[in-house]
Amino acid sequence: MPATSFSSPSSESLHALASATHGLDLNALAKDCGFWRRRPRKLQPLAFLQVCCLLALQTQVSLRAWACLWGLLTGQTLSKQALAKRCHAGAVAFLRRVLEALLPRLLLAPAEVPASLRHFRRVIIQDSTALALPAKLAACFPGPRNQRQQASASLKVQAFYDLLSPALSFLLAQRLYHQ
Repeated sequence: MPATSFSSPSSESLHALASATHGLDLNALAKDCGFWRRRPRKLQPLAFLQVCCLLALQTQVSLRAWACLWGLLTGQTLSKQALAKRCHAGAVAFLRRVLEALLPRLLLAPAEVPASLRHFRRVIIQDSTALALPAKLAACFPGPRNQRQQASASLKVQAFYDLLSPALSFLLAQRLYHQ
């Protein structure tokens, strides 16, 4: 089995995320979204958020890589099966609500929007990324094929943000290629 390689997590970026979320009640947010059903012993919302951000920087995304990053960041052991149980709609809702809360803090405030843009009702900023998934998921998330016609798996995540009314307009995760 090949060893998992990681980009080294920057302590500055982790501290930046922690300071950006300062003032947000992540525990209450996790409970409201259904991410927490009861107070967990290991899985804390800030650490979960930090590991998710670090995972997005990795070239290979898997539950094993997620569990390894969790261990490196928190010093705790968390199995990939325990992480798989937490990959549900509540986790997605939690990440979305955190993103909605952080974007206005990190982008321009409505008062800071240049006067030339205030004439518009909406100014949409769009960003997207494509994530490579394990080849086992090619049936569900078909990606491009190589020269030997071997299937790969990919997921495309898109976010739309309205600069004039700071809110996440739309977050979409979809198959990169449709069959």
